[in-house]
Amino acid sequence: MKKTMAKLLSSIVALMMVASVSIGLVACNPKLTPPNVEDTSSGTLVVAYSNFSEKFSPFFATSAYDVDVYTLTQVGLLAGDRGGNVIQKGIEGEVVPYNGKDYTYYGLSNLTITQNADKTVDYKIQMRTGDKTIWFSDGKPVTVKDAIFSMYVYSDPDYDGSTTFYSLPIEGMSEWRTGLSTDIYTKYLAIAEAIVETFDEDEADFVYAESDKYTKAQFDSLVAAINDVDGAWTALARDIVNYVAAKYPEYYGDFGRNEIAAGMGVWGFGEMGEDGSFTDSDGNVYTMTGDSVPTLRDYATCLKNAYENDLCVAAEVEAADGDFDAYVGAVIEPWVSEAGKDEMQGKTINSIKGITYDEKAGWINVRTTEFSATTIYQLTLSVSPLHYYGEESKWNPSKGTYGFTKGDLSNVRSKTTKPLGAGPYTFESYADGIVTFKANPNYWEGCPKTKYIRFKEYSSDPDKLPALIKGEVDIATPSINETVISQIKEENGSEELKVDGNLKVATDLVDYNGYGYIGINSDLVKVDAKDSDASKNLRKAFATLFAAYREYTVNSYYGDRASVIEYPITNCSWAAPQPVDEGYGIAFSKDVEGNAIYTADMTEEQKWAAAKTAAIGFLKAAGFTFDEATGKFTAAPEGARLEYEAIISGGGVGDHPTLALLNKAAEDLASIGITLTVTDIAKSSELFARMEGGTADIFIAAWGGASDPDMYQVYHSSNLTNSNHYHIADADLDDLIIKARQSADRNYRRATYKQCLDIVLDWAVEIPVYQRKDCTVYRSATVKISSITPDTTPFWSYLAEIHKVEVNSAD
Repeated sequence: MKKTMAKLLSSIVALMMVASVSIGLVACNPKLTPPNVEDTSSGTLVVAYSNFSEKFSPFFATSAYDVDVYTLTQVGLLAGDRGGNVIQKGIEGEVVPYNGKDYTYYGLSNLTITQNADKTVDYKIQMRTGDKTIWFSDGKPVTVKDAIFSMYVYSDPDYDGSTTFYSLPIEGMSEWRTGLSTDIYTKYLAIAEAIVETFDEDEADFVYAESDKYTKAQFDSLVAAINDVDGAWTALARDIVNYVAAKYPEYYGDFGRNEIAAGMGVWGFGEMGEDGSFTDSDGNVYTMTGDSVPTLRDYATCLKNAYENDLCVAAEVEAADGDFDAYVGAVIEPWVSEAGKDEMQGKTINSIKGITYDEKAGWINVRTTEFSATTIYQLTLSVSPLHYYGEESKWNPSKGTYGFTKGDLSNVRSKTTKPLGAGPYTFESYADGIVTFKANPNYWEGCPKTKYIRFKEYSSDPDKLPALIKGEVDIATPSINETVISQIKEENGSEELKVDGNLKVATDLVDYNGYGYIGINSDLVKVDAKDSDASKNLRKAFATLFAAYREYTVNSYYGDRASVIEYPITNCSWAAPQPVDEGYGIAFSKDVEGNAIYTADMTEEQKWAAAKTAAIGFLKAAGFTFDEATGKFTAAPEGARLEYEAIISGGGVGDHPTLALLNKAAEDLASIGITLTVTDIAKSSELFARMEGGTADIFIAAWGGASDPDMYQVYHSSNLTNSNHYHIADADLDDLIIKARQSADRNYRRATYKQCLDIVLDWAVEIPVYQRKDCTVYRSATVKISSITPDTTPFWSYLAEIHKVEVNSAD
């Protein structure tokens, strides 16, 4: 069987990884801050943080903690609001209501979006100029040059950070990256696609056959590039490393604060020794000092050896955000560039056609070949100073240089540990586990109130709150649990948890931008075809029981620090259905006939009993044989089983909010002849491996949210071997997902996403369980509580207006 690679063009720009673009820090009442104004700041605030990896660059940071470091020093091209939306009138200010209040947001630029008749889209960005110019912390103005420099860094072939600006469908982007004219690029892309189509899954390799579409030399060259450890294997390794860095930065401290070791360790390709050394899966030992640390090439070699050069299987089992097509695609672009360069006869591509600008007028226009609702978020990129990260002598657009030599970002990388920008603070140092910032008096919204900010590392999260209580730190974001809540209440001598200066520990609880869920693999939990009514009824039997115990498990683990949700989407999203919406319903609350399972007057035990009865009905409809005399199922229809497994990562000690739910459901199922084995896995990496390898019947995990609710990555059938862990493949769902991301009408998108969520629930592959709270605590003795930004959200923390935060007394 051959593997068809449709739409290779969309893959060649490499992997769609979790982006680390952050929306710039903004607030209210902008005023021109000329260079070298009086520094009116005073005092020091210390913030408890987890381990940093010292990649403090707006271009190359991956972990959330490193991102926070550079964000304090930078300004975004476009600003955002409390709802995670992009502000389009940043210069004059845009009023956006939140929680019944109007807030005015300002930023570096205005944005105008124009959808053209030929389907292209223009994103025109007008930056501040003249008396509205803002300044970098070293006193130099922020200009169009700096923004264009930043865009070209993100677009360069040598760029290997996690931001995916280069993947946008910008006119001429591929031509720029390959250095080829459109006709030559298209010619060699077609050759590459024809060669890639020869991949045979049975052979696990590309199989040569004579063709008029390519030569033997071309075939051998591309296949060698793909299979080389520096080719697709390195792309796979980079994908995993970036994913772990973005999603699980808390593991950095366990792996010597090395992101590659963390990526390998979390994925099961290495482990730390008691002496602090790291041993990879090939047996290589690294002391984790000096140059003795694992590289991406080392990781790629381990992957290649583990899978005996079978990239297809490796991608299916190990992929984080990418897939086989994407890893191969990462090799295609440089190969096309090399293969076609002779036909250019010395001619060069000096610019990205779709990025035009006027330095004097202060505008930039980005033209894409199609509309995508997610494009706007990539335009929030940090505007970093050309004179610092680049080389001013290399600004020569007529010759194709934009502050650096194309293909060589060495100068940009050399500044990775020391960020500089136009943010409210300047980076001073990172030493002894402490990042020190100093107020930037040139900040465009006025000199910050607090003179010094220090981010202090704590390897153990439980140490953060005690450190605040003892006065070692002033702000912390501990993981919320019963111990933390008890410590806060005891210190305060009060049951109240709120942002109040009269309490010793002021506590801000905000919905976490994500949610916990139970997933079901539709390829493993089915009767016949996975989309059949019988298969859906089988999954609905499990889902109905699981859903019945959600309130019980959430309350017992979180108390009032989390709430049950009814749709598989974070409540922080503007697309989340609300109880007042038409068609809103309680998840899995109807029986096989479509009748309501519960009544308002039922007790908790009565609801559980009703859910069990409904589950029996679904299993009967799925074709299971039921013995009325014993009240148990005695046989499963062909393709189904009487035994299933649910895997959960509770550290091997049962520490997980959903475990009580699973145990309750397992008891009910056992009483009717169905075995649900609940496996508590000690290492989350093993859970991920089974989820992504497609070997987990039922799995318990959580999704993190984003500013935009695009569902392509999670539910589209093109991601079956990637992030679509449910293996849902529904043509109607695919169509709705694409239509939603192609529309600029938020009302239409919201209604369309509701249809998507209804389809997911009908497939019964994802049971939404809970949305928990994030916790930020402030030491009132030091922090002036009234100065903290009100109405914080997952998109608008106290850091969004850190320049307004004051200390009660100077150190």
